[in-house]
Amino acid sequence: MAGVSPEDVDMVLLCTSTADDIFGSATSIQDGLGCSNAVGIDLTAACSGFVLGMVTGGAYLRSGMAKTVVVVGADCLSRFVDWNDRGTCILFGDGAGAVVMQATDAGDDGLLGHAMHSNGAGMASLNCPNNSAVNKPFETEDRRGQGSQYGNIAMNGKEVFKFAVRAVPQVSRRAAPAPPGPGPAQSPVLPGARPRAPTPQEPPPAAPPGRR
Repeated sequence: MAGVSPEDVDMVLLCTSTADDIFGSATSIQDGLGCSNAVGIDLTAACSGFVLGMVTGGAYLRSGMAKTVVVVGADCLSRFVDWNDRGTCILFGDGAGAVVMQATDAGDDGLLGHAMHSNGAGMASLNCPNNSAVNKPFETEDRRGQGSQYGNIAMNGKEVFKFAVRAVPQVSRRAAPAPPGPGPAQSPVLPGARPRAPTPQEPPPAAPPGRR
């Protein structure tokens, strides 16, 4: 549909938190598409994965290191959902999408802006940890044959909501005029975040007196 020959693709970026193989699944997609000249790279950034993939692909295109990049966003989060937890099972599901990005003149660049930040301190509020023993090679004989496995997605909805309502407007202003859109789990945040975010026609709110 994109009108691009598989041999002309320089890079396949797979943005996922649920790769089928611990060593990554981007190369499986690269092989399946017949992109024999492309490098396959896995990116993990949870809900922001596809946005990070677009920004990363754009960086390679703008630098001249690639001319055609396929960005894939795919997750199968139902594998890690506790169906008795209504706080997560109605928010996290399965889905996939892809886009072909190509180098162009600066005036035709479709990536108008972006802002990327991380907050590792909030990991306790949204996580899906690996429950395997960290010292597996040194465990007793009866545990050595056990495979690695992840638990279920755990989320402190109140804390995630409070953080998102504060952070979404800030990041949107920095990314203007093209703020990234929230994912399904962040959709309820929009009503709370909207009053804080200026429209494109409005200037950012002034700092209170005495603060800059």
